[in-house]
Amino acid sequence: MEKIKWEFMQVETSSFFFGGFALHLWGGPRELANRALDLSRVKENIPGRSPIKLIEANLLRLQISLYFDYLKRDQTLTNVQRAKLVSESITNMRFKIRDLRKREKKMATRGQRRNVQNNRKMRYNYKENQNVI
Repeated sequence: MEKIKWEFMQVETSSFFFGGFALHLWGGPRELANRALDLSRVKENIPGRSPIKLIEANLLRLQISLYFDYLKRDQTLTNVQRAKLVSESITNMRFKIRDLRKREKKMATRGQRRNVQNNRKMRYNYKENQNVI
């Protein structure tokens, strides 16, 4: 991650820090949408993509550790409050992944519809061109 982005994230709120860092750690929204914290809860895959993969435990530990260090900067928080924020951030990450996956599915179905429409246009043009010859 670039130093400028890291310094920018240090200024943001704690929930944005956790979500933004997750996007950078897993390679962007498209890659994070293809991950899951629990595979048993995944109902369907994104059309035209590889199956949903489990989030790597070592990367998740790294993210939680960095987030906890980020929270330690705030001297007013107790350890109980920090633990609660970490727990809530995991829940928020689930929601973020769910929303990213929903957006990716919507984009995939929109692309499929566009392909169908283009194929119809091509058929129509083909028939039109046959009459001209």
